[in-house]
Amino acid sequence: MAYRLYLSDIESIKKYDYLTSKSTNIRNIDKYYNKVTPLKFCISNKIKDSFKIEEIDALLCSYKDKAKFLTELRKHNMSYLSEIEKLSSNLTLAYRHNKRIKEAPIIFDNLLLFEQAISLRNEKKNSNSKNKILTENSDRLNLYINFLKSLVSNKTTRYFILDSKMISYLTCEERAYLESDILDDVHDINNNLSKQGLRSLLYEYDRYYDLYIKNSAINISTLDIEKELNRVNKNINIFFRSDYRNLRKMFEWQERYKKVLLNHKNDENLDKKQQEIIKLQIEKINMINECINDRKKPNEYLDLDEEDIYNIQNSSNEKTSFQNQQLEYLYNMGGIEEVMNLMDLDQILLIDSDAKKIGIIKQKSK
Repeated sequence: MAYRLYLSDIESIKKYDYLTSKSTNIRNIDKYYNKVTPLKFCISNKIKDSFKIEEIDALLCSYKDKAKFLTELRKHNMSYLSEIEKLSSNLTLAYRHNKRIKEAPIIFDNLLLFEQAISLRNEKKNSNSKNKILTENSDRLNLYINFLKSLVSNKTTRYFILDSKMISYLTCEERAYLESDILDDVHDINNNLSKQGLRSLLYEYDRYYDLYIKNSAINISTLDIEKELNRVNKNINIFFRSDYRNLRKMFEWQERYKKVLLNHKNDENLDKKQQEIIKLQIEKINMINECINDRKKPNEYLDLDEEDIYNIQNSSNEKTSFQNQQLEYLYNMGGIEEVMNLMDLDQILLIDSDAKKIGIIKQKSK
């Protein structure tokens, strides 16, 4: 599919495209409509105005925002554009689908997409591959895939991907907005499953991961579960590494997810706790973006459930004054029952003062 960048808005692009399809007797573009011209760039020593999506991302994803890109763009030759276009602050990415012009999201400030787009573009120069063979050992990609898995593992966020109807405060329009073709399974003409979508892959991962945690806690063998987990993890990795468009569409979905949350962060129909949890969800999206752009290092909060983070932040000092960090986390999540379920007794007894605080060792009376 061919993509073009314009210094114009989508409606002007559509109007111009419509008029250029008419005969010269019934159109007068210069008189009635602003002319729109796709931007030209030199790629692989060729001047082009039509690009593959990875070529667009290899160009734009390294810029902080639209303003930074336009500033750099104006340093180069723009003589082929109209005076209106040269001064425009619009930037639109458009493509043709079913004979109609549509707008595609522009993504800035994303070193993961930039890294993978460059890798794919270079790979295509040297082979006949179409959309696959992304960077095999990418810390950024591995980090992002783990983040997506945590969205489904955490009770606060899981239904935004798995079934948005379960999020009671979302409108029908917002639920539809959160849909994406990469989430859905693909079936053949006989309705047989031909390709798993991300939703079913992540659901499968979460099911086996939950079984693994539960069986580990009660010392039941997890060998078979680990095999299934490895299989699902491999399939998730293949899903993103086999087609660059899947990775890009996931970032498009993430931006929709963030916009939906922003709609509700100060929603007066929600209680204060729910509003704060939504703000924590937004913070986590911002955090993963900072991490994949090397501006922050990943920390434990990236994997934690937002409601659990809220409870930790609002717990008393007495509850959080443990020396053993694992014990501290488990105790704040579910009290002594959670500690006893998920920690061995010898681990709990490693630090006498911690064991005394939760009542495992009786403190001496004064």
